[in-house]
Amino acid sequence: MPVSSDSGLFKPSDGKVRVEVKAKSKRISSLFVALYENRLQTHVKAGENGGVTLRHDYVAREWLGPVSVPPAGEGVALVRTIALPEHASLKNLGVAAFVQDERGEVLQALSLPLCE
Repeated sequence: MPVSSDSGLFKPSDGKVRVEVKAKSKRISSLFVALYENRLQTHVKAGENGGVTLRHDYVAREWLGPVSVPPAGEGVALVRTIALPEHASLKNLGVAAFVQDERGEVLQALSLPLCE
């Protein structure tokens, strides 16, 4: 399993969240992690969508990686504290992680909502 099941998120505090992702692979691979936000809106003022409100989910607000995952051994652990976007509602935030091999094939992906 490229991304371990003991990877996790910690409860947000002071406008930040600690993220820990562990990954290993039998292939030369890279780990990527994103903080995403759902329920964003754009009020378009001009152009072909002028006057329309567009709604967006899974918008990457923070991007980490690539982190090299060696093809043997213990793998890697990515531990970071990420600042949360101003005025974001915790219920609309989450973290996604994926491991991708050197050919671009996604070996595994996971997503977790932030805990309030």
